[in-house]
Amino acid sequence: MVLIDEEGCKIHASVKKTLVSEFDKKLEQGKCYYLSDFGVTERKANHHVVSHKYQINFYHITKVDNRDDIGGSLFGFDFRPFKSVRSEVKPSTVAYDVIGQVVSCGSLDYPIIEGRPVKQLRFELQDTMGVRLSITLWGPYAEQVDEALGDKTKMSILIMQFAKTQDIQSVVAIVGMETPEHPIAPLVMSCVVVGTIKCVKHERKWYYLGCHACKFGVDPKTEDYKDEESGLVKKKTIGYICKNKSCGEVSDVLYKFKIQIRVLDNTRSVSLTLFDCIANALLNKDDNELVEKQLKRKLEDVIDVEELSNASSIKKKLLAPKIEKD
Repeated sequence: MVLIDEEGCKIHASVKKTLVSEFDKKLEQGKCYYLSDFGVTERKANHHVVSHKYQINFYHITKVDNRDDIGGSLFGFDFRPFKSVRSEVKPSTVAYDVIGQVVSCGSLDYPIIEGRPVKQLRFELQDTMGVRLSITLWGPYAEQVDEALGDKTKMSILIMQFAKTQDIQSVVAIVGMETPEHPIAPLVMSCVVVGTIKCVKHERKWYYLGCHACKFGVDPKTEDYKDEESGLVKKKTIGYICKNKSCGEVSDVLYKFKIQIRVLDNTRSVSLTLFDCIANALLNKDDNELVEKQLKRKLEDVIDVEELSNASSIKKKLLAPKIEKD
């Protein structure tokens, strides 16, 4: 199991198999406890769930007393940028956390591992910089995420804690943590983020070309042709491929909002991406209407969305988006 203190410091803790029945009744995920009479040893495993070099060992004399919530984060997420994961020379020996948007997802599969079928789910996550990671989930975690994604046509943001790298280009992620001694189920919850918009980021475009049937983006399908004037071979768009595999090739596409902002509360700031449902209400403008204005200028230019909307500044507005499981 993993324990976290009020300062967000995490440490691995272990209960011997002979003592599991005793402490299983005393410990509950998400609750606060005061521990005493335990041991501390240096960790020797090749792969570490947390970076702390020591671990706590429970003995038969270890005391566990209930305490009120000490405050601080329940999870203590330590998110790694996708670019950092992909640039690894060799797989990290310490687990880490990732957060991203599901941009493609396969079906639940049942490969044969050691003579028996095992549930497997493969999908891709994309961060706010457009960098992607390939994710593989196994067993009950694969089934849980597959059920949560449903028909896979809705935009979903996934947080994956205690992930480990399989190779440089892909990640095998474990949502929550599971050990033979004491399984801990992943926690699914809804939350509301309340903060003040401090700035609108202008480094990236505020729109993307998406499928009309779902909220996923599309990639152009091109073919080569010979330009009669120059004699050069060029490419032209003949259709679009939706990143949602259930849609496939599509022709009905439209521009959608993808506005990056920085939100601040009384503790710290966080980067958020506003998609259609929130951005439309905030700007009181249709995304395609604004893109038409931009087309008259130059589509490749990254233009301030506030300038195009002619709306009052969205900065300093209070925002309270709800993040929930679909």
